Amino acid sequence: MKVFCLLLIISLLPLIKTVFAQEIYYSNTVITRVGNPQTTSVNFVFYCQADPRWVNNCSIGVSGCGPSSIAMIVSSFGLIKTPPEIDAVFQSINPAARACGGPSTIPNFFQSNWLESNGFTRANVKLRPGNTLDLEDAQNYLSKGYLILGSSAIFPCPASGYCTTPDKGINHIYVVDQVNITNNTFRARDPLNCRPERPQEVESDNIENNNFPWLYAYAIKKT
Repeated sequence: MKVFCLLLIISLLPLIKTVFAQEIYYSNTVITRVGNPQTTSVNFVFYCQADPRWVNNCSIGVSGCGPSSIAMIVSSFGLIKTPPEIDAVFQSINPAARACGGPSTIPNFFQSNWLESNGFTRANVKLRPGNTLDLEDAQNYLSKGYLILGSSAIFPCPASGYCTTPDKGINHIYVVDQVNITNNTFRARDPLNCRPERPQEVESDNIENNNFPWLYAYAIKKT
C-alpha cells in the first residue's frame, strides 16, 4: 500500500484523557530551548491517521494528513475535533478541500474561513532560500503561542510509523510545535508517526533535520 498523503529537546510521555468519551492523546506543555528556554501554553493533542476508529473512513489512514493536522491544531487550542469531523468540513466546502479518499488542498480550506469563524487566526511563516523552514521566524510565532502547519513534497516518512516507504520522501502535511535553531531541527507532530495497533505518537522519532524544502508554513492559534 502506497501512502498518498498529497499532502533534546524535552520529550514527555503522553497522558491519556477522555473528553466526551473521545480518547485524546496529550503532550505536556511544550518547552522550546533556543538560548533561554521558552514555553507555550499549548497542551498538544495528537491524532493518528491510522487510528482504527477512522483509518478506513474515506482513506484517512493513507491520505488524510490535512484534516488530521488541522484537527490536532484546533483540538490543542480547546476546540476538540477528530480527523473525520474536520474531514467532513474539508469535503463540505466549495470548492472541496478534500474529496473522500483524495488528497488535501489546504488553500481551499483556508478560503472557507472556517478557522476564522471558529476564533482562529493564521499568518505566513517565512521559508529560507531553498524553501527550508525559517527557524527564527518559526520560533517567533511559537513563542507567541502559535502552532505551525507545514507541508513538504518530500517529508521523511517515519520508520516507526504507518508508512510503507520509511524514511523516504512523501507528500505530506504535519504540525510543528518546537524548533532548535542551534541544531537546525524542528519537532514534527506527524499524524503518520504511529500505527493502528499503537495510535499514540512515537515521541522518540519526531525530531527532523531542517534540510528539505517545504511547500508552505502557516502559524495558527486561537484568538
